[in-house]
Formats: sequence, structure tokens, C-alpha cells
Amino acid sequence: MRNPFLFFGSFFLVYSLAVLYIARRTRQGSRRLAGVDNRLWYSGLTLLSAAYFLPRLLASQAPTTASAAYPATLLPASFESLLAWGGGLWLAAVYYSTLLFLLADLTWLGLSRWLPVAKPVFRVRSAAGVWLVVTALCGYGTYNALTPVVTEYDVALPGQFEPFRMAAVSDVHLGRQVGDWRLRQLVDLLNAQQADAIVLLGDTIDDDLEPVQAFNGAAGLRRLSARWGVYAIMGNHEYLRKRG
Repeated sequence: MRNPFLFFGSFFLVYSLAVLYIARRTRQGSRRLAGVDNRLWYSGLTLLSAAYFLPRLLASQAPTTASAAYPATLLPASFESLLAWGGGLWLAAVYYSTLLFLLADLTWLGLSRWLPVAKPVFRVRSAAGVWLVVTALCGYGTYNALTPVVTEYDVALPGQFEPFRMAAVSDVHLGRQVGDWRLRQLVDLLNAQQADAIVLLGDTIDDDLEPVQAFNGAAGLRRLSARWGVYAIMGNHEYLRKRG
């Protein structure tokens, strides 16, 4: 990445504007939230918006001891996992709700003269609809993440080859969100395919090694077994931390 400051600065600027936008639109659609004190409302949103990034920030500030190759974490692993899960869901909610609120507002701008409702009523109904859809999408995504499935493909190559069965998986993102029990689930699923070779196609690690070391993720990966071996390539997340 040639200019990480420009990239991350642009990201957090857009992220902050999106959070402010959905916060304003959500309050417009709820009388109860409209009465919440501004300082309390925006302080809570700030903490929620920082939840996903906080463990990573603290990990980068943790001191490295002489007996450890990597810095120790400053928060309990269970709390880091909770922040990562909650923050990750919030990032998804910000993404979907921003798009849906923009769609609703553009719909009002273009069709307001033909819509049979007043603007305050439209705001309430659109806010309720947006958060209903966002909740459903996040729930569906979480279910998919927790229940991996196997998709099989038959590939015909020119020439004559003996049948060869390969199992491939990508974007596992071992770390604060994908921990020990999910790694065991994945390893058991891959081994059950009885593949001739297993290939890890990048982003096996999220971005910090400390959480993976905490649940001995290397030992879990060593349980992978295939006739012709297990192979892995690096993805962009393996490069996010220089010490990784």
C-alpha cells in the first residue's frame, strides 16, 4: 500500500459521515430516540463505531516482552472476541443501512409528490423498514458464517490424468472473531472430504497473530490431513501487519 495514511484517513472520514447520517435518519424515525440527549446518543454511537478497531489499536500499543515474540494483548480474549463480533456486525449494519437510507431518501426526493404519506410519516416508516432489513441481512450473514457448506465442482483438463480431489478454502480470517471452535469445525469439515490435497487460498489469518497464538491456531491447522499435502498462499491480510 503506497499511502496507508491516505487510504485509512479516507476510510474513517467516509465511515464517520455514514455513521452520522444513519444516526440522524434513525432519530428522525423514532420519537423515543429523538428525546435522547445528544451527548449520550453520539457518545454511545462513537463507542459502538470504535468497537471493531479498539482491540487492534490496543494490540499495536501493547509492549513486547523479552520472552514473547509478539506483544501481549491488553484485553481479555473473551472481551476482545465480543468487541470484534459486535463491531463487525455494526460495520455491516452501517454499510447496509447507509445504502438503504440513501435509497429511501432518493425515493422521497423523486416521488414525494405522488406518495400518499407526509414526510414525517415516511421517515418513520422508512427507518423501521431499513432496520428490519438490516437486522435480517446481518442475521442471515451470521448464520452463513457459522454454518460453512461444501460446494463441489468437476474440472476437466486436457490430456489424461488420474482423478484428483482437491479441497480449497479461502478467507478464514482466524483471529478475534474466528476462534478455536470454528477452526476445529473447519478442519473437521475439510478432512471429511478425503481430498488428495488441501489448499488455503489466502487470508487464513485476519491481521493480528496474538489472538491466533492465544488459542494455538497453528496446532489446529496442523490437524489438516491430505494424501499429497496441505498448501497455503498469502492474502492481503497476512501483509497488514509487518510483524506477521
